[in-house]
Amino acid sequence: MTEFMLWMLVVGLGYLIIKRFLKWLMVEQLLQAAEQGEVEAQYLLGIIYHEGEGISRDFEKSAYWFRQAATRGHLDAQNNLGMMYLEGRGVSHNPVQAIYWIHKAAEQGDAEVQFNLGVMYTEGDGVPKDLAMARQWFEKAAIQGHVEAQNNLGLLYYEGGAENFVQAVHWFRQAADQGNRNAQYNLATMYEDGEGVSLDLACAYQWFLLSAQQGDKEAKVACGELRKRLTPHQLLKGKLLAKEWLMQREDCQISF
Repeated sequence: MTEFMLWMLVVGLGYLIIKRFLKWLMVEQLLQAAEQGEVEAQYLLGIIYHEGEGISRDFEKSAYWFRQAATRGHLDAQNNLGMMYLEGRGVSHNPVQAIYWIHKAAEQGDAEVQFNLGVMYTEGDGVPKDLAMARQWFEKAAIQGHVEAQNNLGLLYYEGGAENFVQAVHWFRQAADQGNRNAQYNLATMYEDGEGVSLDLACAYQWFLLSAQQGDKEAKVACGELRKRLTPHQLLKGKLLAKEWLMQREDCQISF
């Protein structure tokens, strides 16, 4: 081994030792703050023990510190503690406790937590399947602009029957306008079938095309099938509507 390589090895080992020391020091400082009741420190310790950052991974200690922060109202700690109860990590598997803490977090208004809770009720994951409750939580998140919640809410309204098609179109459009390809596909089918909106094959083609450009395979097939039914005027109109939609959204990455 050359002197240079030996020197590099020493430098590398020194860096690792210093890095580990700094992480240890950070954990020690967090422990002191957490034991004094600092909520954010308690939450961060939960994360550190959960991920094994700077210390050995310990799910029991992670759950302990999440619980300390959760009981003091920390939203993310409440959600994380609920998920640990749901998965049985660091605590006994307990769906009742899981839903209790996740509900606590969702009630604080976090759209992502509300969406996840809606998914749990839709699939019966940790809770009895309850589409009415799923709709309630999706709507809370959708109103805040959560795009996946908007699309899922549209699906729930669609499955409710013809009397709910207008609401389904409303929420599909909200998500489609944010660039969600699933919602664009769903909205296209509503226009193609005249459900909740007047039948409009040009508009259907517009939304199928936008969805297809984002890689939706079903939308690509739908575009090919629909082109066979369109007049040249309808085909041109559909393409122009899609390009017009794109021109109004500078942040959208879709291109033709």
